[in-house]
Amino acid sequence: MTIFTAYCRSLGIPEPVTEYRWHPTRKFRADYAWPEQKLILEVEGGIWNSGKHGRGSGIVKDIEKQNEASAHGWMVLRVQPQDLLKLTTIELIRRTMEARKAA
Repeated sequence: MTIFTAYCRSLGIPEPVTEYRWHPTRKFRADYAWPEQKLILEVEGGIWNSGKHGRGSGIVKDIEKQNEASAHGWMVLRVQPQDLLKLTTIELIRRTMEARKAA
């Protein structure tokens, strides 16, 4: 169990599956996923320090991955690492789950 999964549980959010392979044929993985709600949370590391997600090729791959997730009915939320354990992130997840339940 990660700190984030424990944090979710303590605040009444179902525990996510980490490194979840959601695509039927590609090797895409979600940092955190709630398969029942078809909700993915991606933590975008390396944005400001020329990491993988901050370079052109990484951005293009992230766009492809997010578009594929959407095409398969998944909602993708994206946060920076420093926002992962913030209450605003939990509230965003909660609101998204509620909206998907109502749809």
